[in-house]
Amino acid sequence: MTEEARAARNAYHREWSREHPEKIREYAARHWEKKAAQMKEYLEGKEETDEDEDDRVR
Repeated sequence: MTEEARAARNAYHREWSREHPEKIREYAARHWEKKAAQMKEYLEGKEETDEDEDDRVR
């Protein structure tokens, strides 16, 4: 992408963001809710794996 095209894209995005702050908040909230759910699922899976490893040690 040329520097001119990149600058145009960035300018458009800045303007859109200024005009739609409520959408930015919604997108951010949805993103972090999804990340929290993924982290919870990951940690629950890790706990199960840790329990399985404990059984093997005995």
